[in-house]
Amino acid sequence: ARKGLPKAVGAAATPTGKTAKIQNVRKSADRGIEYDIPTQQARAKLKELFDEKEMKMILNDNLEKEGLGGRFLKYRTSVYSDRVQPLIELVEKNGKVSSKTLYHESFHGYLNMFVPEAERTALLEKISRSYLTRPAQAFLPKGHYPTRSFKSEEWLADDFAKYVAGKDSAKEFRGIYQWILEKVRN
Repeated sequence: ARKGLPKAVGAAATPTGKTAKIQNVRKSADRGIEYDIPTQQARAKLKELFDEKEMKMILNDNLEKEGLGGRFLKYRTSVYSDRVQPLIELVEKNGKVSSKTLYHESFHGYLNMFVPEAERTALLEKISRSYLTRPAQAFLPKGHYPTRSFKSEEWLADDFAKYVAGKDSAKEFRGIYQWILEKVRN
């Protein structure tokens, strides 16, 4: 549906010490996940946000063992191919998934697949300067994040999920969030 947007490039990195640190951050952050929408409804919402060729969704209950409610991945379909298949994995409980996690991971997908590098860097730097200095906005201690950029992107993804749910979000970024929703729905 989106014309002129770049295709996803790159693949998920081989797990390293940095990846393990990121997983530990997520374990701490994702406690208390609310599984609030039926899986089929989540699939329908994802189709509103992305074309099926752009993003797939699978259920992966093994994520729960890692303390995750979901994650966004870019990966190669095989070691012999340059084709990348973006994917959102979600944990399902009693036929439901977390709408907050769906929107949080969708934001990561959109930001990483369709926002040019220079714009993404500028946005993350703005978050880092303006919002991460406020203790209430930085929900985990500084040492839990491998980079300030990672922390900024996590903050934005959480705020976007709040915005979509109609909850209080950073007023300064509502225009950006609305722009993203308009782009993905047209």
